[in-house]
Amino acid sequence: MYGVWLILGSLTVYLSMLEMGVRGSIGRHISLYHARGDQRGVNQILAVGATFLFCTGIGVLLSLFLCEPLFFQFYAIPEGEYNRVSLTYRLMAVNVAVVLVGTAFDAALWGYQRFDWLNAIDIPFLLARTALTFALVRSGSDITTLGAVTLVLWTGSTLCKALLTFRADPNLSISIHHLSRSSFRELLGYGSWNIIGTFARLSRTQLGPILLGSFLGLAIVPIYAIAARLLAAVVAAMNAATGALTPHATALHATDQTARQRQLFLVGGRHAAALSTFLIAYLFILGAPLITLWVGPSFSSAAALLTILLLGESLPCTQYVTNGIILATARHRSLAAFALLETITTCVLMACLLPILGLIGAGVSLSVPAFIFRGIAPLIHGCRITGLSVRRYLIWAIAPSLLCAIPPLVTVQVAITSHPVTSWGGLVGYSIMYTAFFGISYTVVLNRYWLTRLTGRASISNQPPALVTKQTP
Repeated sequence: MYGVWLILGSLTVYLSMLEMGVRGSIGRHISLYHARGDQRGVNQILAVGATFLFCTGIGVLLSLFLCEPLFFQFYAIPEGEYNRVSLTYRLMAVNVAVVLVGTAFDAALWGYQRFDWLNAIDIPFLLARTALTFALVRSGSDITTLGAVTLVLWTGSTLCKALLTFRADPNLSISIHHLSRSSFRELLGYGSWNIIGTFARLSRTQLGPILLGSFLGLAIVPIYAIAARLLAAVVAAMNAATGALTPHATALHATDQTARQRQLFLVGGRHAAALSTFLIAYLFILGAPLITLWVGPSFSSAAALLTILLLGESLPCTQYVTNGIILATARHRSLAAFALLETITTCVLMACLLPILGLIGAGVSLSVPAFIFRGIAPLIHGCRITGLSVRRYLIWAIAPSLLCAIPPLVTVQVAITSHPVTSWGGLVGYSIMYTAFFGISYTVVLNRYWLTRLTGRASISNQPPALVTKQTP
């Protein structure tokens, strides 16, 4: 029954992608038109986007109802549980439609940069779902209860976001008069490239387990999953830390504040690079003992794979601000193209390297394309958009973060060599040591005086001198 629930959850995730990239498009265009003071543009975008997502949700709902018999043909349901699973299936089908409709208002609040309201809704509803799950779900027979809880909470979250969207913009209006073909083409024209990139990334992340299980056997898949999950935690942290910058960059683009956009590219990129370096260097130095304590020494081979994956993600994780600026300036076709190229290259390398190098070949197949197509390529493209040289960007944004990591890495490595990590207490102690030394290094390296000495230029703690231009507020 738990397997049935996982499958229904996967269906929700995959079918929610039928929004065709409209969510990101709604958020970007609302941010753009709101910054320009174009209320009509805002109303048209949200009206068209909400209508499209509503119609898509109804279409998905009807399709799932019609395909219900196929679900029971593909999966063997325990005897006597057919009615319960059937009701849960229908509840989750309705939930998919609710998720798609709620996407419009989630994107609108994102476009208005009301991340405080988004968190004020998402966090309590997540806690409520957790509490109700522990309180009401006791066995497999409660799968319908779990489905009902999920549907009720998603519906409540959608209604709250819809109400707050209209509160964020009292002049907002959704009516049939605001529907237009031009706005529809504008939404899909921007969103279609988003969905291409999303499908490419999804294919890339799902490719590893599938090919590993095929070439090397199912027993090797959990080892890969351990390393991939730790890396996914770094990616999630970077997304959370930098997600708010994309609508801000869109507002700067909408008002032609080129100098401030360059400042965001350099200064924001510098701090994002420092955060990514902090997380990646931590796993690089303490990932092996963490894996041993977490899942046991029998999975210690995951540490070598993790190291390779971290090397591949070291540059891509510094480019989240760059990606946000590319999206803000509607140059995101390149990101979709890079994602497709990365996926194709990964497939080719895995087919060639897995039979020869095994698990290490999988790491290389994932790391090399990631470093090139999500690291080097966006970096160069971002520099072209902002009119800055790659050399200047590397000096201002990337070099300081690397300097921040050297002292804590050396210090903790020396300590681990003499006193290896053998307990959770030791891991926590070394984690505190690493964090403290990184914090000191971060403060010193990014200090105005030391940065001036290291780069031979004036500090960009506030704004690079070359970017100081008169701006109209």
